[in-house]
Amino acid sequence: MNVYTKIRKITFFIVLISFISVNTPSLYAQKYSIDKKRKVKKQRKPLKLKYLFKKSAAKAAAKQVKKDEKHKTKVLKQEQKNNKEYQKRANNDKESGKDHKVYTRMKKYEKQSKRRRKNKPEKNFFQRLFSYKKKTKKVKN
Repeated sequence: MNVYTKIRKITFFIVLISFISVNTPSLYAQKYSIDKKRKVKKQRKPLKLKYLFKKSAAKAAAKQVKKDEKHKTKVLKQEQKNNKEYQKRANNDKESGKDHKVYTRMKKYEKQSKRRRKNKPEKNFFQRLFSYKKKTKKVKN
């Protein structure tokens, strides 16, 4: 038992001496001195899995070219589609692309004039049924 207590005491003193030698005021003075140059630590980039499987520059460039080509074909396809639609509208005598509102209004007025020519009322049966009629007084002479 005495041997174990002696070993404990010895280890305790060794730890205490090493602790005191590491944490001396002179080290603090050096640490915070004005003349001492600061060491700038390089920041480590966090380890990411994508960097492990990163492709070479040539493969990345090829992929980008492929992507650009795909985008170009998509844009051309859309342009052709738009041209086709425009041609359909342009070939139609009644309608032009920009004046769609004017065209619809014209159609509406045309419909009304046809109804008037056939001596039909502008409003249908239900519209006439539920519309407010202003009563006019007949003047006696």
